[in-house]
Amino acid sequence: MRFTWIFLLVSIQIGAQQPQFEPLTKTDGLSNNSVLSILKDSRGFMWFGTFDGLNKYDGTNFTVYRHDPSKKGSISNNRVQALFEDSKQNIWVGTTNGLNRYNPKKDEFKVYLYYDSIPNSVSHQNIKAIHEDENGFIWIGTIGGGLNRYDYASDTFKRYRYQKEDAGSIGHYGLINGSQNAISKMDYAISYWENPQGLRISYTYTKDN
Repeated sequence: MRFTWIFLLVSIQIGAQQPQFEPLTKTDGLSNNSVLSILKDSRGFMWFGTFDGLNKYDGTNFTVYRHDPSKKGSISNNRVQALFEDSKQNIWVGTTNGLNRYNPKKDEFKVYLYYDSIPNSVSHQNIKAIHEDENGFIWIGTIGGGLNRYDYASDTFKRYRYQKEDAGSIGHYGLINGSQNAISKMDYAISYWENPQGLRISYTYTKDN
């Protein structure tokens, strides 16, 4: 497996000069120099998902969140590869071992894991993409488990998985050979990409399906 190691860079605009970049690394408090996902939330905090922990940055200091099995409300895993803030100002965190919903008021995570015996649980532990539609449903793309739609009202997931016998099902369980995926929103539709194969899956929905 190939990994791309990067430094997090902060752009500083000085007058009419070209932007200058200041690196933020472990020396500055970042938990790991390999950054997989970035989010700026509605409160102005920057969030950085890394190979070893989730980081909240206030412009000066980092707060690092790592999995702690002895702590209630701990994040499920340290490898964070997807970040999204929804309309309720909750931060959704996708890791390689579970989905997390961060409550900023309580400063804790609610963890969602895959359970084979629970059909309305999230379809896989490896979470790669997160998005919200205009009806308030949260869509979660996985590696190996297809697509999920989360409903706040019931606190449950509806799974969309590849079904060989169903030509209208989602085209694949997830990523192929480590490629990237993404979810984007259009009017009354969710599109799910699996690249570099160029596959696009468009799901047209209403509030009830």
